[in-house]
Amino acid sequence: MMKISRTLLPYVSRDTPRNERLRAARALVPMSLEERLTALCVLARDGDDEVRREARNTLAAVPEAVLASALEDGGLDPEVASMLRELHGGLAAGGAAAPGGPADGTPGRGEKAGDAGKGGSDAPRELTLQKEHLSDEELRNVYKLVGSLSMAEKIKLAMTGNKEARELLIKDSNKMVALSVLKNPRITDQEILRVASDKSASDDVLRAIARTKEWLKSYPIKHALVLNPKTPPHIAMKLVDHLYEKDLAKLAKSRNVPGIVAATARRRLEAKKH
Repeated sequence: MMKISRTLLPYVSRDTPRNERLRAARALVPMSLEERLTALCVLARDGDDEVRREARNTLAAVPEAVLASALEDGGLDPEVASMLRELHGGLAAGGAAAPGGPADGTPGRGEKAGDAGKGGSDAPRELTLQKEHLSDEELRNVYKLVGSLSMAEKIKLAMTGNKEARELLIKDSNKMVALSVLKNPRITDQEILRVASDKSASDDVLRAIARTKEWLKSYPIKHALVLNPKTPPHIAMKLVDHLYEKDLAKLAKSRNVPGIVAATARRRLEAKKH
């Protein structure tokens, strides 16, 4: 029996008005990721055809990186977790993607620019925003466009859009949208470095960057992650081992990172001396 919290009942109960169930099915109601996935799984079995279809469409648009992260956290009801794996056949029982599909929010480097947007070819042409150099008027239109998009449209744009769209959507409050930007095959190491250095970046995005071996080949990105106070401490501590001694010395004295990270740097310095 699927456990449903009291906070979700007003959106998924059979007694809830159809319009409210539709809003929840389209991810238009503010919720945590765990609540949203649970609500969508419930609504994917709703008795109303449109509610059921909308919920399943929204679930299908959720990046596997987001699902893998939610499954790894272990906070989902077992029945919800099972249904998510069933709907997204690429997810193995442990939450990781099956071979050939990224599950860490990283771009498929072998993809062509158009591949990531497959399934969205019927979207308005401006949704893909392929131009990398925009006029002031076009840039204003990007801001207007992004603000008017549904979550599913934002996810499509995040995975196919240009630099301006990526910069906007990587800061989106919706975790699914922000992580989708990392799947955009045109995203550059310089963009990743800026995100890794951004103290307002989502810790989920920083965690996804840190799980990407290709990006961690860049010393500046590793260094930026360690220095960013939003990077989960256990990740920053692992990356401390990769820092040059001069950077370790600065980190050991820094008050801008969690104390446990600075302490780890001090221990590494001591070990090098001996």
